[in-house]
Amino acid sequence: KIFYTKDIRPTWGQTRTVFDIKGMDVVAKLAMSGVGIIGNKNEVAITKEFRQHGVEDVIACVEEYMKNCAVIFPTAIISYLQPNETDLYLYKDKLEDLYWENPDLHDIRGDIHIKNIGFDSSRNIVCIDYGNSPITKR
Repeated sequence: KIFYTKDIRPTWGQTRTVFDIKGMDVVAKLAMSGVGIIGNKNEVAITKEFRQHGVEDVIACVEEYMKNCAVIFPTAIISYLQPNETDLYLYKDKLEDLYWENPDLHDIRGDIHIKNIGFDSSRNIVCIDYGNSPITKR
């Protein structure tokens, strides 16, 4: 029912679509192809790994997911706060420190750009799209 209201703003990507549902703490990230499902599965795996290491504060963590990961529900960001180049630089610097201290974590740095970061509810900069990160160790 909620998907048919004016409170939904989809953002279309190449393989996935994100539905920003007003008033919710999560967004719905819907896979539109097999590649999209792989991206969703990657985000679930990376969330689990980052939580195990206590460094989940650098990503918009997947809170729930459907069977086969056709739909995942990552933490929502504050949509009215737009990161700038300084925020991007600070975030990349934070990731460098993270991987220096945790070299065995999956590396999400390959596709970090201004459109892939945002601010969580605590106003921390987080990666909002890390599904293209390969599930291989550095």
